[in-house]
This record gives sequence, structure tokens and C-alpha cells, in this order.
Amino acid sequence: MKVCMVGSAMVDLVARVPRLAAPGETLVGSSFTQGFGGKGSNQAVMAARLGAEVTVVVKLGQDAFGKDTLNNYQQQEINTDFVSFAEGKSSGVAPITVDESSGQNIVIVVPGANDDLSVSDVQAAEAAITGADVLVGAAAERITLQRARAGGCASTQTMSVSDEGLGALGKASK
Repeated sequence: MKVCMVGSAMVDLVARVPRLAAPGETLVGSSFTQGFGGKGSNQAVMAARLGAEVTVVVKLGQDAFGKDTLNNYQQQEINTDFVSFAEGKSSGVAPITVDESSGQNIVIVVPGANDDLSVSDVQAAEAAITGADVLVGAAAERITLQRARAGGCASTQTMSVSDEGLGALGKASK
């Protein structure tokens, strides 16, 4: 099965604290973890682990997180031919604070280079998109859906994204 993910790549930065901080307050955390995220990216990795032939179409930042994300995709045996780097942009990150006692959390999403995924990036991956059996990823859903359906591909949208969150993609694809 061929899977193509057109969307975002994030790095989750998770700090566990005894309780959530009040505005202006500094707390000492008990632990910190870093992991790869992004709903579409997570689906791509799981599909690869289950034996699918996976291609990703994402924009990464020119930083350590971008390099690590590319390396992670390659270690998962995911095709990275359509991974590109946004000049002068950070990778997408999600700092997350988790209250250890209640499980409540606060998440801040900083899209970074994800917002620079362009129509031309998607067009460059057209063969991978139309050749896929399954298409995942919300960031470029509007652009890729028509092409995917034309190629007989099933598709799924992984999350709701506002027009503002789509950056240039949302404006270009309406």
C-alpha cells in the first residue's frame, strides 16, 4: 500500500509540572521530553511501521529540529524526496505543559516552516500524491484532494485547520 502525507511536521517539547502556572508565574518542572509530532507525520510513521510505502511532503526549518525530523523519517524508511527546508525559518514546535496531578495541559503550536509549504512544493510531489492509495495530512488537503481523487486515491483529513493557519496554501487554494 502506498501512503502519501502532505502536511506538517512538529517537534513536541513536553514539560511536566506539579500544577499549571498562573500568568507571570515560574514553576520548576519535574521532567522534560522531546518527541516528533504533527498528526499527519505521526500517521505516516505508523503506516511505515505497519509496512506501507510512505512518502512525506513537508517543509522543515533549517535548525536542529529539522535535521532530526528528516533523520527520523529516514530511520523509519519513509521517502523524503519531497522534504524541503525553509530558509531562515524554525521548524514547527509545540511546547506543552502537563499538570502531573490532573493531566490538564497547555499547548502552544508554533507552525514555523510548516507555513511555508507552497503550491509549488505540492505540485512537485504530484506523482507521489496521485500514485498513493491513501492520502493523509490536513495542511495541503484543499490542494491535494482533487489530484488525489483523480488518481483514485482514498483520503482523510486529520484535523481542522483555519484559513489563517494555512498561510499561503489557504489563500492559494480557495
